Amino acid sequence: MVIAVLVPTRHDTPTAPPSASPLGRAAAAAGREGLDVVLGGRVGSDGGLVGWRARGDRWIAASAHPDAVYDRYPCQSDPAGHARLRDALGGLPWGNAPSSVALCRDKLESQRLLEGVVRFPPVEAAPELFAARLEAWGAGFLKPRFGALGRGIVRCRAGDHAPAALPGAVPGTLDPAILQAAVPAPPGLAGVSVRVLVQRTPDGGWHVTPAAARSSTHDPIVNVARGASVVPAEDLLTASAMAELERMVRVGSARIAAACDEVVVELGWDAVIDDTGAPWIIEVNGRPRGRVEVLAALDPARFGAAHEAALVRPLWALAATNTRARTTSPTEAR
Repeated sequence: MVIAVLVPTRHDTPTAPPSASPLGRAAAAAGREGLDVVLGGRVGSDGGLVGWRARGDRWIAASAHPDAVYDRYPCQSDPAGHARLRDALGGLPWGNAPSSVALCRDKLESQRLLEGVVRFPPVEAAPELFAARLEAWGAGFLKPRFGALGRGIVRCRAGDHAPAALPGAVPGTLDPAILQAAVPAPPGLAGVSVRVLVQRTPDGGWHVTPAAARSSTHDPIVNVARGASVVPAEDLLTASAMAELERMVRVGSARIAAACDEVVVELGWDAVIDDTGAPWIIEVNGRPRGRVEVLAALDPARFGAAHEAALVRPLWALAATNTRARTTSPTEAR
């Protein structure tokens, strides 16, 4: 069973051994448990993936025709390279597939799909109604409709100018803006946001990984780059808030998976906490990154194992979707 992990690679041997990166360690661990994992980002003359296998603590050059694909390739910054991989390897079970990524990238369409199963703040997409909505809500957040990797968010109050377009993910482009109502922050804080990764398990269920909470006393756009602090969400939120957040991301993940025609192996959920301590979902991402990694960096003893497991879990979920798979992950079986 060969799982391709799509990542940008150079043609020469990687300079750092597998043990130097979480993804390298995950590839080596999966190999020890029976999966043949090939990392690469180039298509060979025979239409297979050219890349590297982790063997012990070495990278070995490899060329393979995989049985399934786990996509971690930067499709926005290198769309041509990603398209070549898709053309060569399409038709296989595909984790982080274009259909789910496109759905989640459209912040308006994904919210419309999820309303009724998770709690979202109200949203408005018609620019001519932005002023009226701000008058009614008091404040809101303008966002690029198709996301911009966390950039481009603007907080507006009643009476502020709310532009109809904002810079998009691709430099030099503009996306239509959407306006999402602001949720009142907990007392003493300007804002609290929570990021949580949800992953498919080999038995078809959903695993909710440890969540990271970001808070700021001065900035309602709660971002680490803007000075927000990060702690494990379970250390900041109440047990009831954690339970409600987990319920919403589980049912929301099932709804998105049902709407897509390709396998969904992981989703990244972003939530905010209101002045009563309750969580509100604000968006979902189809190619999540860093949610468990930030906790592992804060406290390796507490979250290092969870981070390593989060990297390898999608590989086993993909193996389980393929009819040729005959293995079960020892990690998941324990």
